[in-house]
Amino acid sequence: MTVVPNPYSGRTNITFSLDADDEVVIEVLNTMGQRVALLHDGNQSKGDYKYEFSAKALGFATGIYTVRVIVGGKFYSKRIIELE
Repeated sequence: MTVVPNPYSGRTNITFSLDADDEVVIEVLNTMGQRVALLHDGNQSKGDYKYEFSAKALGFATGIYTVRVIVGGKFYSKRIIELE
């Protein structure tokens, strides 16, 4: 999983690849561990994927967030920073 740009202002792109069809959850958490966005929850086919995220566009403050991708029960996370 990559998140570019990071830090970002406005929007950032979350990209990842699947080697096989699998169940995927993509969520963004605040520093308290609360979900602020659910970008995907369901089956995805093998391939490359890209999602956009902006805390500010959703009405949340700029700051530090965590992108968490769960694929087949395995967790991957990356800290992101949204600037003014």
